[in-house]
Amino acid sequence: MKTKFFHLIMVFLIILSIHIFAVFYDLYSGEVLIDIPQHLLGGLFLAMIFVYTAQRHDYFSSKPSSFLFIFSVLSFALLGSFVWEIFEFLLWISLPDLSEQLKWYSPDILDALSDMAAGLLGSVSFVVITSIIKKRKKF
Repeated sequence: MKTKFFHLIMVFLIILSIHIFAVFYDLYSGEVLIDIPQHLLGGLFLAMIFVYTAQRHDYFSSKPSSFLFIFSVLSFALLGSFVWEIFEFLLWISLPDLSEQLKWYSPDILDALSDMAAGLLGSVSFVVITSIIKKRKKF
């Protein structure tokens, strides 16, 4: 299954829509963990970006082993989640008012770790879904 640019844009717009909806209805301040679906989709999005880029630039000139492919996708998504959490933290430290308005901050380490775990889980779901689709196409 080839990842298409259209798919990347659609996932990004879904994440953005959830964020705008949550900010508009003040869902971040309540008990609803509205950011978890966003981070799950973020991990899926990062996995899609990796695969899309690898396909476009022939990073894997031959068919990679399943382990190498899965490890690469998950590592990229985890690294991307980590970079996002660092970005949120630095924004919160340097521009706290803007960070509060955008609701881009992780108030504690547990929240940041759960966000990264959700991102990793999102990338795992991408790997599982693509492997199921590939197996179905063989039959």
